[in-house]
Amino acid sequence: MSSTCLWQPSQDRIRNSQMHDFLMKMSARYGLPPEWEALRNWAIDDREHFWGEMLTYAGIASSAPADRVCEGGGMLDTRWFPDMRLNYAAHLLRFDEDGDAIFFENEQGQSRRVSRFELRDQVSRIAAALRADEVTAGDRVAGYLPNLPETVIAMLASASIGAV
Repeated sequence: MSSTCLWQPSQDRIRNSQMHDFLMKMSARYGLPPEWEALRNWAIDDREHFWGEMLTYAGIASSAPADRVCEGGGMLDTRWFPDMRLNYAAHLLRFDEDGDAIFFENEQGQSRRVSRFELRDQVSRIAAALRADEVTAGDRVAGYLPNLPETVIAMLASASIGAV
């Protein structure tokens, strides 16, 4: 059975990607050949350094730092960044600059945008309402919601207070 490539980025797009930037930085720092296969092999052979560097490069903002990258041997029983605490909502809402956070379009072609400022404000309002209803960290919040910006807002508001 042969495989068919459905899409291939241009060389210009590859050179301007964050992955290429990461590859070049790791190549310079660790003496890796500046090739994708070398990066892939390094990720497999030295996952502590690879994932530690990836965490830093990606700018992951944790509330408690990662003292260890992983524990355990195989891929299925590995615990990644076991000491780290990360509030998903706080991480996603950390940006101060404005711009689109959500672009929504439905099946009828109606669309709307939610800016980062609007998203942060709406998440804050829903989180305050959840707290007023005494929802706290570890509580479960469930909803059967359509794929709308409000669904994302509700999920982020729940996550921001530590609810699941």
